This record gives sequence, C-alpha cells and structure tokens, in this order.
Amino acid sequence: MNDYVATIGLSDYAARHQVSERTVKRWLASEALPGAVKVEGTWSIPADAKPLRGAGGGGGTVITQQPLMPSAPAQGHQGVPWGALDQLPALVPLELAARFLGVTPSQVHALARRELVELIELGNRHDHYVPQRSLRGLAGI
Repeated sequence: MNDYVATIGLSDYAARHQVSERTVKRWLASEALPGAVKVEGTWSIPADAKPLRGAGGGGGTVITQQPLMPSAPAQGHQGVPWGALDQLPALVPLELAARFLGVTPSQVHALARRELVELIELGNRHDHYVPQRSLRGLAGI
C-alpha cells in the first residue's frame, strides 16, 4: 500500500474543486478539510480531501460526519465494508477515526499507547491523525 499523500496548495485545490479561494479559506478556518496542514505559512491540502458537511461555502462536494460504524466495538469489525475505508483520506483526523471505530478519541489514544494503532501529530496546533493503513490493520482488512 502506498503511504504517500498527494498534497496541493490552496489555489490549486480551489481550481481543482471549482470553488473560490475564499470558500477554501473558510473550510480551512473551520477545520473542514481533513488532513490539511499549514507549514511555514503555506497550506498543504490532500488533493483528494473533501470538505465535511456543514463546512459552508460554494457548491463543492461534501461528505457526512455520520459514524461509519455507529456502535462497533474497538475489536472485531466483521461488518466493515471495504468501501467505507476507501472513502477516508490517507491521514484520518482523530475524531473521524474514533467515530469509524465506534470509540471515543480518548480510547484511540489508549490504543496508541498500547501500540495497537498509530497516531501522528501534525501542525502548529498538534492535531492528531490516524493513518488509514492503521485503521485497516485494526479492522483486520
């Protein structure tokens, strides 16, 4: 599995997704673009990132924040559809990963301390992300 995430700048993202730069800036300000980080004053946005529902702004595609597995335990995952993981970005924000697993963000931290899931800290605000490959491993697929 390739762990490389293609990222693009704010202007390129706006052009690719046919929205204004102002809309993208609003999405970034509201943390609605999963995996987007600001490095030395410049935004780096995963090319395949889709704004979360409720982000506001133009006619861009939105995805829902509804849990993919609302009541699933942290282990087992027999009912995980392959397609559900394919919809997530390569670096999944902690809160979204927790909803996918059916646990709280604190429980994801506990899994990371037990080295059952990888947790990556990025950005000036030290946001936490779980690599999709780590979710796949935990789900057993």
